[in-house]
Amino acid sequence: MNKSVSNWVSRGAKLAVSKVALLALAAGLQAQSFDLADSFSATANPNGPWAYGWSGTVGGVFTAITVPFVSGADGGAPIPSWQLSPSQTPAVYKNTSGAAVTVGGGLASFPSGTVWFYPGSPGSPENFGVIRFKVPTGAAGGYLLKSDLAPVYPSFPQGDTDIHIALNGVEIFGQFLAPTDAASFSSVVSLRVGDVIDFAIGRGADGSDFGSGLRISATLTATNSTPPPPPVPSSIHKLSDGFAAGANPNGPWAYGWKGTIGGSFTKLGAPWVSFGDGGVTVPSWQLTTFQTPAVYKNTSGGTITLGGGLITLPAETIFFYPGEDGRPENFGVIRFTVPAGQSGHYLVRSSVSPVYPSFPQGDTDFHIVRNGKEFFRKFLSPTQSAFSTVVLRLRA
Repeated sequence: MNKSVSNWVSRGAKLAVSKVALLALAAGLQAQSFDLADSFSATANPNGPWAYGWSGTVGGVFTAITVPFVSGADGGAPIPSWQLSPSQTPAVYKNTSGAAVTVGGGLASFPSGTVWFYPGSPGSPENFGVIRFKVPTGAAGGYLLKSDLAPVYPSFPQGDTDIHIALNGVEIFGQFLAPTDAASFSSVVSLRVGDVIDFAIGRGADGSDFGSGLRISATLTATNSTPPPPPVPSSIHKLSDGFAAGANPNGPWAYGWKGTIGGSFTKLGAPWVSFGDGGVTVPSWQLTTFQTPAVYKNTSGGTITLGGGLITLPAETIFFYPGEDGRPENFGVIRFTVPAGQSGHYLVRSSVSPVYPSFPQGDTDFHIVRNGKEFFRKFLSPTQSAFSTVVLRLRA
């Protein structure tokens, strides 16, 4: 019986899913344990396996920041940091006082040991503030990587941010965060001596560095649990490849709806064909022939337009809709179920963007759910996009 399922869920307005792929990964085992906060040094960068710096792109060239600086908390407690300069970010701070401190007249409170960091300023090459872990000699093996991120301030002047985790330059997690959003990541990773993990913070969807700071905890803990053998190369599953106009479900992919994020899944039962500009056919699965939720695909083999040119859809584009107001089909759902014999670690990538570039596009919300538990959520304005990259251990 297949027990492990992941759901891509939309509610509100239209979303085009441009990329969804699950890529098999292997993991190793056994090594040491490392904690970001425990290893912070006010006088050395790098200090052991940890270093603080910046990069222009996620996974790009890493440059260390070289200026040690001390700020003052409320009451005068010193807060050491590493900064681009005494007046410029990126910067990485730690409360080393041994007790909780506040800043900004009590606007933010930091328990002892809290680490927080900031990206660079707009218009400068230091786009991302980066905390880097480099596997030291003798420490190769399998690790449980855990990281939790939260806003520096509980409200104003906190701004939006984006957070990314990259392994050897390849992003394995990414999320844009509203000012009140937090994020968590957990995965088993197999590391060799010299491998690097970058925790990169950006300025968020608005591109402004105002309030764009995050508290961060990060640990790598040796694991003795043996991961299942990596799936065969054929266990790469791409949503657009799995769409079938004549079958729902088709292989591991199914299209349906839910009343709540963690609720029961009901598949869509009505195959339907719409027409784009010039009469091109656009197949879909719908609740009924005239009701959403619905999932469409451009199967024409080329770029098409809809609505007299209002929408342009490249070949293979998937787009989907939630249910109608006042009905039980609140969420349109695309579901992936791990096939028999393909348990393992997967790199799960998803990106969504508006169907329309402007009016009549409305706002929407997008969720990713594993076995009924949400691990990614984003409310999107009519012009916003979102993406998620995460490594998951999935069972058949």
